[in-house]
Order: sequence, then C-alpha cells, then structure tokens
Amino acid sequence: MGRRRLRDVARRSGRVPWRGPRPRCRPRRCGLPRPSGGDAYRRLGTGGCRILSVEPDTAAGILASLQSGEPTSVPTADPIMAGLNCGTVSAAAWPVLRRGLDAAISVHDDEARTAVTGLATEGVSAGPCGAATLAGLTAYLGRSGARDAIDLPDDAIVVLLSTEGVLR
Repeated sequence: MGRRRLRDVARRSGRVPWRGPRPRCRPRRCGLPRPSGGDAYRRLGTGGCRILSVEPDTAAGILASLQSGEPTSVPTADPIMAGLNCGTVSAAAWPVLRRGLDAAISVHDDEARTAVTGLATEGVSAGPCGAATLAGLTAYLGRSGARDAIDLPDDAIVVLLSTEGVLR
C-alpha cells in the first residue's frame, strides 16, 4: 500500500492528522520483511489504529504462529483466495507481525464468496483475496467480546484494504 493511499485514508477519516515521515510501504505476500501499511500507519502516531490479519482457513500460518508464539508452518490446500495461500511466515517478518497485529482470524472460502457478493452489491469489484478483509472483519466482529478484545469503539472508522480487483 502506497503512502498516497495511507495519506488519503488519514485525510478522509478526519480523525488522523498526517504528520511525520511519510511511509514507504508495499503490499507483501507471505510476510516479507518490509513494513506493512498498518505498521507504518502505527509508527506515525495515529493512535487508535487496530490491525486484523485475515487469511484462508486452509493456510492460516500467521494465526497459528500468533497462537504458538513462534513462527509455525501449517499445511495448505487450494483456497479460492489463492494469493493468500501461504502456510509459512517469513522469519524476517515475524517480529513485525507479532508486535503489530491486534488480532488474527482465518476465513473459509464460503465466507470469502459471501464477501465478494456483498462488495459487488456496493459497487466494489473485488476478488476473493480482496474480499477476505470484509469476510475476516465480519467473522471477527461476530465473536463475543471481539470489540473489547482489541478496544474497538462503536464509532470506529474501519478501512478494508483490498489490492485485488476483478476484470470485467
């Protein structure tokens, strides 16, 4: 995710002043060692930023690693979220992920399909990987006590990052 997009999110939210160094961020698969958009956003002193990791339930390496407290490889299958099919967390990215994520969840293919449809009804063209953020947020907030666990207020502005679209 580029610095322009982060700056635009901050400006549009009306809650986050954009000050300090501008981050250099790029989307990375399987946790490569560059800072994530969320990590850079947090470093800018934006305060209430919460970061939820979402991955397929058939390749939930980050979730397993967070639960075990160390990088953990998991077997993978062939989810419709093919771009998220990575069962091993990069050793270089592990410290950033461990300290930077507030929560993690895995989603089933059916949840991703439902999210693709939901986004399409709102005019957003997203494939399963892009819609995984909506599927994950929906699943996470459906859990009892989830908002309290990450101190997410009822009036929070939620930004779903999607770097995948659908060609039509």
